[in-house]
Amino acid sequence: MRNLTFKYAAAWNFLPFGPEGIEFHFDQYKNIVLIRGENRDAKQIDPTLPSDEYKVSSNGTGKSSLQEIIVYGLFGRTVKRPEKVEKDDVVHNLVKKDCKIELIFDKYRIVRTRMDGGSKKSSLRFWESDKGEWNKDTELTVGDQRITQKEIEKKIGLSYDAFVNMCIFTDDQRACFLECENGKKKEIVENLLSLGEYREWHENAKELRKEAKKNIETKAGEYRLLLGSKDDAERRLALTEKKQQDWRTAKEGEIATLEKSIAAKAKELATTDAGAALLAYEEAQTKIKEINKKLPDLEVAKETLEGNLKMAKDKETVQKTEAQTLTKQYNDFSTQAKTRLADRKKKEAEIADLESNTPGTRCGKCRSVVNEENIADYVAELRRDINDINLDIQAAMEGGNEIAAKTEDLKLRQTRLNGIIGNIVTKISNIEAEMRTLRAGLTTYSAVREPKADSAEFLLEQQRADLKKQLEAKKTELAGRSPFEDILDNDKVELNKVKLAVTNKEAEVKSLETELPYLDYWIEGFGEGGIRKWVVDGVVPELNSRVNYWLQFLIDNKITLKFDNELNETIERNPVDGDPYVYHAMSTGQRRRLNLAVSQSFAHVMTLSSGSIPSIVFLDEVSTNVDPLGVQGIYNMISELAEDKQVFVTTHDPDLMRMLQGCDVIKLVHENGYTKLIP
Repeated sequence: MRNLTFKYAAAWNFLPFGPEGIEFHFDQYKNIVLIRGENRDAKQIDPTLPSDEYKVSSNGTGKSSLQEIIVYGLFGRTVKRPEKVEKDDVVHNLVKKDCKIELIFDKYRIVRTRMDGGSKKSSLRFWESDKGEWNKDTELTVGDQRITQKEIEKKIGLSYDAFVNMCIFTDDQRACFLECENGKKKEIVENLLSLGEYREWHENAKELRKEAKKNIETKAGEYRLLLGSKDDAERRLALTEKKQQDWRTAKEGEIATLEKSIAAKAKELATTDAGAALLAYEEAQTKIKEINKKLPDLEVAKETLEGNLKMAKDKETVQKTEAQTLTKQYNDFSTQAKTRLADRKKKEAEIADLESNTPGTRCGKCRSVVNEENIADYVAELRRDINDINLDIQAAMEGGNEIAAKTEDLKLRQTRLNGIIGNIVTKISNIEAEMRTLRAGLTTYSAVREPKADSAEFLLEQQRADLKKQLEAKKTELAGRSPFEDILDNDKVELNKVKLAVTNKEAEVKSLETELPYLDYWIEGFGEGGIRKWVVDGVVPELNSRVNYWLQFLIDNKITLKFDNELNETIERNPVDGDPYVYHAMSTGQRRRLNLAVSQSFAHVMTLSSGSIPSIVFLDEVSTNVDPLGVQGIYNMISELAEDKQVFVTTHDPDLMRMLQGCDVIKLVHENGYTKLIP
């Protein structure tokens, strides 16, 4: 918990306080302080009366301005209708410049000024020091006044609404919670618990969703337009494709007609011997042209294959050399392994022979006396030799295995190469056979001689030749690009573009739609049924407990009040007699005391919520329209509050003033347009 203990407050040229200003140290007063005022600028009711009977006005002296010093110093806003009081309205209306407020509380100091707008500028400065040292090292002023204000509220842990509702209680009907409609009650509670930010987030999420829906509708409209464009593009493409197909069908028909005409001319020519011979000659000439055109291509293909065959044969030679090398390497490793195996057998036999000699006897070879220690050393040496031999054998075997693997790989490559060589040889053989057949045909067709024919037969042949030219031209035209090819390509490009645009727009719409569930989540989460309700539901039991705690002081525990989770109140007599109260049917004094209990209870709840405990409470005319018995309850509440806080009271109520006799008094006098503090 943060204990915000107020130590010092001062103001100059602020509201009714002029250049002389007002200063007061909170530790100079006890826990209950009565604020009284005397307005000497107000007219006496009857100046003909004796002076001791003059009635002096206490209104307009600035009694409630003491609380304004605190609130304005902390937040730069007034308690009284802050939405109506302009920023310069707090400056004294006679001086009209150089307003200054200074506060010291806990370990903080604030100095806020409103200047005349000339060479001097308004300012807000903020310090934090455990030792009360207000210098550059302890100053927290940051950037402009808005940033510094946020830093102040962060440090004290209270917003303007929270502080005012915790520390300031007036006869302003805005403070009467029970007077409000249910919806307004929820809003008040949420503001008191600093849930207004969640409500703003709720509204922001709603606006974002509305904007998202609008964007989706816009993009969906664009998507529908693109779908229409896609349908149009597909229709244009289909129409162009049909035109091209009709063109090709027409060309194919023309070709078929020409072929029939050529066949008819040939049939007509074939009816005479000279004509038949002429046809044969023309056929032979055609075949000769085809053969002469094909033979060079075959020659080139053959040369290419022969070049490939030579490269393959060269590679085959290289592979054979590689195979010989691998075979030699494998044999070398095999021989090495066999040699070292023989060496190992000799060493093992020598060890066996040595171990067969009995110590003390003579060696069968050298005839010297056998020494056990010498035998052991020599056997150990032989075993080391055997280990070296084993390593050589292992290396030879590994080398042989590696060569064997390479040999297998080589065999696979040789097999593939042999297949390639066989395939090339077959192709060359086929080409050579085809070339022999073509050359034989060329000889045969070249032997056909041009016959002698009359003019009628030559005319038919000429007509047939013309038809053939037309036929070749039509075939060439059909094989080439149609007149619709460019249009078709353009239609395909346009269709692909619009398809891509449709896909992208569809993805864009879906992407926007995926945001809606998240926005719905936040709308619900920050809505009335979400986190705000959860927090309010959580504080209702504590609120009810605290309300009835204060009612025992204010109404002697004769009335109980309980809120449900929708903040609907139930007001009953205590003990319950089955005849509950209707709030608006109760007396003004009862309603006022109920609202005081609720306000004090909210102050307690906000203390728990914020973790901040201000040391002061201002009660401004809280006994208005309350009967003497009710005033006693209010005094009881003041006494209870004074157990933990410093309570400042302003009142015109003679009963309450009588009860407060003996407490500390702050007296303010307003004269000649200025208010000052009278010691």
